[in-house]
Amino acid sequence: MLRNDMIAGQSIEGSLTFGVLDQMGVINAMSIDEMLLGYSTSLNASTILTFYGATITTILTSIMVPMFYILRLNPRKIMM
Repeated sequence: MLRNDMIAGQSIEGSLTFGVLDQMGVINAMSIDEMLLGYSTSLNASTILTFYGATITTILTSIMVPMFYILRLNPRKIMM
């Protein structure tokens, strides 16, 4: 998607658009290939394990917090 957007932006001739950063003097002197090399969209084993660990931690936290709250209550208050 990024590559297609960048190519489409370059193919429009005669239309120069200036953003706020361009007006402040920030110039991007990177080519399309250099910019695409900066974006890593691959999923390796460590990335998958990180997502898996974050998911399990979120699920366990969302289960444990209400469970500890209920276990602190008096059994009579639980039934009422």
